[in-house]
Amino acid sequence: MRIVVNPPPPNPLGLEDTSTIYHYTNMQALLSIINSDNIVLWATHYKYLNDRDEIKKGIDVMSEHFAIDEVVLKNVFILALSRSVDDITMWLNYSDVYNGCILGFKKHKLGINSVQCFYGKEAAVKYYSNNIRLLEKGSIRNFVGSNLINIDDSHKASFSQHIMNSTGIAAIVGYKDEAFRYENETRLYINLQGDNIKYIKYRSKKGVIIPYIECQFEKEVLSEIWIPRNENTDMNKYSIQNMLNQYGYKDIEIKVSKTPYRNI
Repeated sequence: MRIVVNPPPPNPLGLEDTSTIYHYTNMQALLSIINSDNIVLWATHYKYLNDRDEIKKGIDVMSEHFAIDEVVLKNVFILALSRSVDDITMWLNYSDVYNGCILGFKKHKLGINSVQCFYGKEAAVKYYSNNIRLLEKGSIRNFVGSNLINIDDSHKASFSQHIMNSTGIAAIVGYKDEAFRYENETRLYINLQGDNIKYIKYRSKKGVIIPYIECQFEKEVLSEIWIPRNENTDMNKYSIQNMLNQYGYKDIEIKVSKTPYRNI
């Protein structure tokens, strides 16, 4: 079973983030991600990511600012994307040592919780504090009271609390150690609750059983594909373009890396 992620409705204020965010991966994964009917991306349980203290550090930092029920964060699944493109360190670490590819996605069409990662305690606290300050000034309450969202007065307090909790969870999920700053990461995250745990699947990697979920997106979220500049460039560009044409993808630009890396 897959979680089907529907595209978000158009923002009535025209405030969509139209930037592109990137997923570094290998060619084998590319064949699983791009399907004839949709895009399928895997989100991994936070305990199995490359930061040993994932989520834990965020909880330690944010517990000073609001009460945290760690059970609520038991089943957080994360899809790591980057705001950096054609970055040699990312190529080497996450794209099969410069033999894989980079997929570019339209951020505003992904329709899922996202947070731009914070590197270090001060950045996480600043993010949380700034958002709560907006809430306290009434910006969110005024927005709730507008015609854009029709919530009656009896529910505004609980909505405000929901915003505070959501902001806190985003601050926890987005917290990363300074050592990973080079990733320039934006995270998509899903917090599974209740019966939704039925979506959890399992795979094996290097002798470890890893929980993950499959997230299904519309084809329109894909905007570009980057491939390495090497002896396979022309062959890969030809086959990937044919695959995109066969599967009905339109206006996907295939770009060749400018990185002068020789894999020897």
